[in-house]
Amino acid sequence: MKKIMLHTCCSICFLEPYKYLKENDFEVIALFNNPNIQPYEEYINRLNTLKNIVNINNVSLIVPDEYSVEEYNNSVKMFSNVKDLRCKECYCFRLVKTAELSKINKIQYFSTTLLASPYQNIDNIVEIANKISEEYKLEFIWSRKWPDSYYKSKNEIRKMRLYTQKYCGCLYSKMERENELKHN
Repeated sequence: MKKIMLHTCCSICFLEPYKYLKENDFEVIALFNNPNIQPYEEYINRLNTLKNIVNINNVSLIVPDEYSVEEYNNSVKMFSNVKDLRCKECYCFRLVKTAELSKINKIQYFSTTLLASPYQNIDNIVEIANKISEEYKLEFIWSRKWPDSYYKSKNEIRKMRLYTQKYCGCLYSKMERENELKHN
């Protein structure tokens, strides 16, 4: 069985990629490397929900020892007012870490659950992941079908009475979501 390092942003986005990869004979190693998720309480809520899901599915989970929010903030701060550029930098930040850990652990394949969210820019993520794939000499795996099951996965998580998030993860997305709710 082939091993794959799967950057995992949250439990909702984890389910469909996990099922797809398992059906395609991959042993999934979930990586929760998300210092973009703020505040810290939000990070812990998402991590704890993911721990429940990976335990149910008997999946290995890697969580870096440090919550490197300062390193993350430094990488995106110059783009704080330009959402598209800020998101691209965030994708790159997390996917580079995924590739680095894949290489360290001698895992030839990598992917990200960000591609399961209808709220993410899939084309940007794929472009960045393909560049990283070339640079690190790894194979990037994903399926265009993943976002189709986002709401089904969200309902599964809710039925289990587990936490579901209300915004992408960073403080900028939290503020954007709060402003959106105020104006609706």
